[in-house]
Amino acid sequence: MSSYDSHLLGSSAETAPIAISETPQKKKGGHFNRTPNSAGAAFGSLGRSGVRVSYNYSDEDDDDETNDDSEFDDASSMYSTQAERATQEQEELLKKARPQANYGGTSNGNNNNNNSYGGTTTHARTREERRAVYKAFDAAVRKGEIQTTASTETKTILKYSAPLTMTFLMQYSLTVASVFSVGHLGKNELAACSLASMTSAITGFAVVHGVATCLDTLCAQAYGRKDYKMVGVHFLRCTIFLWIIAVPIILLWAVFGRQLLHLLLDDPELIHFAALYLEVLACGFPAYILFENLKHYLQSQGDFNAGTYILLICAPINISLNYLLVWNEHFGLGYVGAPIAVVFTDWLMATMLSLYVVFINGRKCWCGFRPDNLFTGWGRMIRLAIPGIIMVEAEWLAFEIVTFAASRFGTDALACQSVLVSVCGIIYQIPFAIGIAASTRIANLVGANLTAAARISARMAAVISLVFGVLNMAFMLGLRDTIGKMFTNDEAVLQLVRETMPFAALFQVNDSLGVISGGILRAQGRQRIGGYLNLFFYYVVGLPAGVIFAFHWGYGIEGFWIGLTIGVFFVSILQLYFVWKSNWREIVKDALRDGKTQAATTHA
Repeated sequence: MSSYDSHLLGSSAETAPIAISETPQKKKGGHFNRTPNSAGAAFGSLGRSGVRVSYNYSDEDDDDETNDDSEFDDASSMYSTQAERATQEQEELLKKARPQANYGGTSNGNNNNNNSYGGTTTHARTREERRAVYKAFDAAVRKGEIQTTASTETKTILKYSAPLTMTFLMQYSLTVASVFSVGHLGKNELAACSLASMTSAITGFAVVHGVATCLDTLCAQAYGRKDYKMVGVHFLRCTIFLWIIAVPIILLWAVFGRQLLHLLLDDPELIHFAALYLEVLACGFPAYILFENLKHYLQSQGDFNAGTYILLICAPINISLNYLLVWNEHFGLGYVGAPIAVVFTDWLMATMLSLYVVFINGRKCWCGFRPDNLFTGWGRMIRLAIPGIIMVEAEWLAFEIVTFAASRFGTDALACQSVLVSVCGIIYQIPFAIGIAASTRIANLVGANLTAAARISARMAAVISLVFGVLNMAFMLGLRDTIGKMFTNDEAVLQLVRETMPFAALFQVNDSLGVISGGILRAQGRQRIGGYLNLFFYYVVGLPAGVIFAFHWGYGIEGFWIGLTIGVFFVSILQLYFVWKSNWREIVKDALRDGKTQAATTHA
């Protein structure tokens, strides 16, 4: 064991001597041999506990040992880094990592030091070494060879969520680009584009996002238990299911859009422009479904970068197309050019991500097209999809209702609400990405039958949600003057934004907790809890409270944000309660039982 190995396993700047404990330890599901060699070695470092390796452990009941709940009942044991395997297995783990790290280099002349790899190590090489050992460590955690740690799970979730945040922000920019583009044509075009975007989000895109959340459970758990074929089966079933649902949605947009919009307003010109936008947008809806499901398919396999790569190419293309098709004097089509740019970008993203799966990464889980597999076993998928739709629709629709209600207080209030919703929509992408990252990680661990590791990961995800919620709140409070000026120069609107921003900022803390705890529930396959809570507390508590504060008690637009904050507070607290009280042993058993049932009904 080298000093470098000891350093990495202990996660510290200085290595400490190996501490040998002669006290035999007992654990449910196995025993330690009481021989002179029955000692424990703590490969650690100053200030932190390292990875503890117990010698001569006999794991007669390995499943029980993996799912033992008792050692994590105490809060301090959550941060334990015990690994119930022999030192020889730890050495094998490091040997697997070393060839990937490019060791070597110029000799430093200290050949007597057997713990040195020799040579001058560059900063880049150190990163490669750490990356290689991290991969080996994570692989060992997934196999149940060693126990994970709180710091490892925190780093993993943050590592997963970073590219996801970029992906969601760039995808959000596709709609923003259209709004900015047509906004310079006139206020009617701007209002129509915003109305069409809102209508399409509620009647179509929210449904896609809600149904696709079932893949966070099904695909990720299947991948965790190494049932790679079922990952592809779940992806195709969900895609076909959404394409079937898309038929009435496309008809609603393309054929009955004007009648639908007539229910919301009476302005003929606004209805004409908004309906035209929906008619064109319908052409790209199947591609949007494919792209979203492919993202979840790849994320379940730990590939969180694919969507980012595609959008790094497609987002600039979308901006260029908006200029070319809306404003260019030779090719410009005016208002209709904006939805055409979105449709072209949707198909381009779906095509490029499909090619990515075929030629770069993702074929391992491909199952092929077999009708006897793809059109059976939909029961659990639909049971997970329905509460997923409710969770997404409940929040999205609540915001749209508040936006409509804000118009009752005049143009300034409506402009203020538009600013706040836009800012919250951007900031929302951060906890949303963390929620999906946490959901994928925890579902992988649940599928791999790693009860204790899943519990640790869930608890660290809850901590991360609180931290980022507070950071988002601080950001909005600290820059409330600057944020308002990015959208408008009207002093009346700016003053209203300054007064309302504290309530919207407080909303961010609870929303972050709610989004990420909802992701944990998805990983467990318990979306229905989040669905019930969102539906009840948004529409029975939050919105009615907002109406009372806004109209009866005279708070105006601030009252709506107070009501929404109250609603999402109860959602987040109760979701965290259900997560904290989870019976992880039963969750893992249910996941494995469902996996066996799905596999039994799927033909080879």
